[in-house]
Amino acid sequence: MLFASCDQDDEDNEPTSRSNQSRIQVANANVFIGEWKIKRFLDGSEDETPSFRDITLDFKPEGTINVQKSNQLIATGNWFLIENGQELWIQIPDFANENEAFGEDIYEINDDWYISKANGMELHLFEEEEVIHLAR
Repeated sequence: MLFASCDQDDEDNEPTSRSNQSRIQVANANVFIGEWKIKRFLDGSEDETPSFRDITLDFKPEGTINVQKSNQLIATGNWFLIENGQELWIQIPDFANENEAFGEDIYEINDDWYISKANGMELHLFEEEEVIHLAR
């Protein structure tokens, strides 16, 4: 079950910052389980999506996350919901300290993200000026 205060599906009016996003509360963490491709990554007005080409995030039920690039495992970490299901925390130790060894900007996944959309096919996350859209 999901609760949403706002849905922003209009591609022409895409949110670009936290200030115009609405948080939702995720009541069931199972919506995250499985593999997700990064379809869009915005950092303020900069589109960093090309840096995430071929990146897959695989959320495991036990709270681990595998990061793959071109189907090769490049890093592992943990994920969990905080703030009563309104935030997704992704901790990937290899991405700490803005480590770009795995590719430019990929370290930015390592953060706590507000959730603006979560269903079986799409996840929309945001944090300050960053917006990430994931899809199955």
